[in-house]
Amino acid sequence: MNLNINMINSIKNKILAFLLILCAVTLMADDSISLKGKIITIECKGVSYIGSGITVDDAKKFAINDAKRNALEQVGTYLESNMTILNHIVTKDEIQTYTAGILKTDVLSTKKKVVNDVFAIEVKVKCKIDTKFLDDRLSKISDDSQLKKTLEEQKKLNDELTKQIKELKKRNKGFKKKSKKIARSLESSDWFDMGYEAYQKEQYDIAIKNYNKAILLDSGIAVAYNNRGLVYFAMKEYAKAVKDFNKGIKLDPKLAMIYNNVSLVYYNLKQYEKVVKFFTKALKIDPTLEQVYYNRGFAYYKLKDYPKCIQDLKQYLKMSTNKNGEDYRVERFIKKLRTTITMPDLGGKELNNSISELNNLGIDNITKDFESSDSVNKGYIIKCSPSFGEEGNNIDGVKLTISNGPSIQYFTMPNLYNKSISQAKQLIKDANLIVGKITRVTDIDKGFDRVIGQSIKRGIKVEQGTVIDIILNVEARDNEW
Repeated sequence: MNLNINMINSIKNKILAFLLILCAVTLMADDSISLKGKIITIECKGVSYIGSGITVDDAKKFAINDAKRNALEQVGTYLESNMTILNHIVTKDEIQTYTAGILKTDVLSTKKKVVNDVFAIEVKVKCKIDTKFLDDRLSKISDDSQLKKTLEEQKKLNDELTKQIKELKKRNKGFKKKSKKIARSLESSDWFDMGYEAYQKEQYDIAIKNYNKAILLDSGIAVAYNNRGLVYFAMKEYAKAVKDFNKGIKLDPKLAMIYNNVSLVYYNLKQYEKVVKFFTKALKIDPTLEQVYYNRGFAYYKLKDYPKCIQDLKQYLKMSTNKNGEDYRVERFIKKLRTTITMPDLGGKELNNSISELNNLGIDNITKDFESSDSVNKGYIIKCSPSFGEEGNNIDGVKLTISNGPSIQYFTMPNLYNKSISQAKQLIKDANLIVGKITRVTDIDKGFDRVIGQSIKRGIKVEQGTVIDIILNVEARDNEW
């Protein structure tokens, strides 16, 4: 469930929307496009004006991106008219949307020129697209409706940005500040690209460094924090991941995928109540996210809320298109939850063996209760509900009552005779009995400071907590002779 593509398109499309207004685009006669193996190569030019707040450096960046936009336009047209190149049927607009982040660009030349009596920068670039990589991306998008939906929502935001830029140019106010902001976003997008590339290679430390630089250049983009959060999630640094996701939510509370991703963190932390909470927020924003129903369904399963689990999984099946055979697995899982069995006789059986027997019959919604029993050994089943011979199912579940052992425990009375008082007390304590009255007597025929009598004879079974009186032989005092 990878949102990095969304981030890349977010930045690229923002810039390209701006350049749509700033730049005069003319397809040069020496522009070219070719296919060798699986690599499409495009050579094209881009132009950006200098002045009105746009510096030479910024203009060069804008011209490069104008050339990239030109390249995307050409490759979209090329692939749409040569559909056998890809394993997917996609439109020109889709190609342009999904290809922006995987365009590899080298600048061939840069020169200043005058366009319509205005100074400008013209760059020539060579762009490459690996069609196998593009096929892989299109497969991910087709299998992940959440990602596709996020990209569509991002396009709406980009369209709104284009409208605002048009109005800004008409007013001709704040142009320099806006230009600088776009230039920083352009540089930020390059770091995003490198962060995403490192993330794909599982070079997580490098990915974090690159995303840090991207955020430093433009800290107002929610998906930037989302993507860095995904890297932290992969690194199992869950606290940092949650912090980034929460920052993304604060920047864009309507970006459903961030709620989905923070839910995945809490799922790994086994905080299933929070999982359900954030998945529910994602669906409130966009109820068409089929994968979220799937995810929330299994969160309900962990909470043993089987009716809601089944409800979510059925909704997922209504919306899904049997991607990768997942529908079949979900249908089998629902069938398992609804399994009805005739309860076996578990009375007097050991707990773990009883659970295994129920699991083998398709029952895993099992709750346990404990109570004392004088007739059933500790750790063995006293009774179950439903009872032996009755029908049981996973939705209602099975309750096992397990023996804690006898309610009254008996212990053997130890021999205290001829023991010191301290030894006698310890023996009584070890036998789970209680020291009672200590009577001191003097018998010169027996050893002094020794126990010569006990209230219950040795070897007798007595209840736990029984009070034991002691007779202790002590030497008489002088005045007692």
